[in-house]
Amino acid sequence: MTLPSPSIVDRTKNWLRLLSRRSRSPSIRPDQQIGSFSNAHDFTVSGGQFIDINELKMNYINNVISSRQAVFELLEPYTCLDATKDSSARYPPPRCHPDTQWKIRERLMRWLVYEYDEWKMLWVRGSAGTGKSAIAQSFADSCEEEGLFGASYFLSRTAGRDKLETVVPTLVYQLSRSVPEYHSFIEHRLAKDQILLQNSPPIQFRKLIVEPFATLQRERPRKPIIVILDGLDECAGEKAQREILEMITNAIRTNPDLPLRWLIFSRPEAHLKNVFSRKTDRGREELIIDTEGQENVEQYVKDRLIEIKATYNDMIPADWPPPAKLEELLYAVSGLFIFASTCLNYIDDPEEADPVSQLDSLLSFLRRPQGVVSRNPLAALDLLYSRILQDIPPPHI
Repeated sequence: MTLPSPSIVDRTKNWLRLLSRRSRSPSIRPDQQIGSFSNAHDFTVSGGQFIDINELKMNYINNVISSRQAVFELLEPYTCLDATKDSSARYPPPRCHPDTQWKIRERLMRWLVYEYDEWKMLWVRGSAGTGKSAIAQSFADSCEEEGLFGASYFLSRTAGRDKLETVVPTLVYQLSRSVPEYHSFIEHRLAKDQILLQNSPPIQFRKLIVEPFATLQRERPRKPIIVILDGLDECAGEKAQREILEMITNAIRTNPDLPLRWLIFSRPEAHLKNVFSRKTDRGREELIIDTEGQENVEQYVKDRLIEIKATYNDMIPADWPPPAKLEELLYAVSGLFIFASTCLNYIDDPEEADPVSQLDSLLSFLRRPQGVVSRNPLAALDLLYSRILQDIPPPHI
């Protein structure tokens, strides 16, 4: 019986395997040659087909890179990358002062590392200005250092990062970078059905997040990875906010073994409380951050003033700020991180470069009736609270 001759592709694969084995073998010296014509001379080859193995390898590598990049190019038009944790649009992002909010950050890490089987979703709620976004950013950075970060979305209505339609594709984009095997799954799924990116958010969530991770977890269980949604109450419309929660809670209920852990930050809005209160399963937990705000903010203010004083050491008196003015400032910020941060940024304004005068100007402004002074040191804060007031129905104002 005559066996068929191996194809060119088969021969090439055999040569690649042989080359790989020989390149690892200590018995082959650098001056030795390998291949069909090693040590051959004085002969002629007519016809035949020759393949450059190195070129074949490079083509394969380039194809892999192109394939990976194609997934991101396909996803990008449907995403809001400005909402990701390392986006230049958010630079510099809010972060916790090293000496503040450490109890909450420690509690979050303990939940993710040790209690992940009990709580699949954690809702961190607090009033406006209590440092929720700073906690979310700092915790996301810590998770990335520990190899536990999956994706994040920092919603903001004023910055245009509030569209429900971009949430799922943006999470898929980041998860594809964080989890290589998930990227391969998404690559095949989008190749078969690119119209998925035009489907409704619940369908996208099920087919692009829940089903892939359920399959991957069955094939090879993996440690938990975190997905962070900051500012859920900033998503455009209460219906959209409830829809996000429904997608997540349904996934937790129907696929309890998913490796994804959901960390959600928001203000304690009534409609969100109602949604969470209806979820009686043990798949979620709540954490309120307002309780230790006063102590944390006071520490933050004092440390920032020390830093400012060190920067302008030659022009600031040794006893600055006077105890009475420090007490007045601490009373004014009332445990609100965003208020404290806005005040300190005004004091440390590099264009003025005069913290002593800036502090006096700020306190003078805070003592005056509204509208008396032309320059408002808290304009950024006014913008935030004006936006919050716009969401309150007229009968409740």
